[in-house]
Amino acid sequence: VQAGAVHLADLADLPVVRLDVRDPLGTLVSHACREAGVGLSTAFTVQTYHAALALAHHGLAVAIVDACTAASADRAKVDVLTLQPQIDVPIKSLRTVNRPSSLLASAMTQCMRQAVVETLGLVQ
Repeated sequence: VQAGAVHLADLADLPVVRLDVRDPLGTLVSHACREAGVGLSTAFTVQTYHAALALAHHGLAVAIVDACTAASADRAKVDVLTLQPQIDVPIKSLRTVNRPSSLLASAMTQCMRQAVVETLGLVQ
């Protein structure tokens, strides 16, 4: 284990909160496990990232969540570590394909983009 990081293989013997495989992040984690040849011991399957984090806050299992959810973690209750190998999680906004975005929708998308950049400390 590197300082501040954990490998998928390190989680093999721990109870893990898994996101439903129909969830995009759940699918990405399943693919990463398959590629690394790692089987995780699923203690709970949830449909939301914050439900996974809440279970970790209560000490019931390890949660694999996206960086934005991890940024909201109570560091007094959980350690937040970077997962290795890194799993890139795309963030997308959806709009109606038959209509151009309204000014309000475009402004909201820009605000969300800026909030993610600030939350994750990214360089834009």
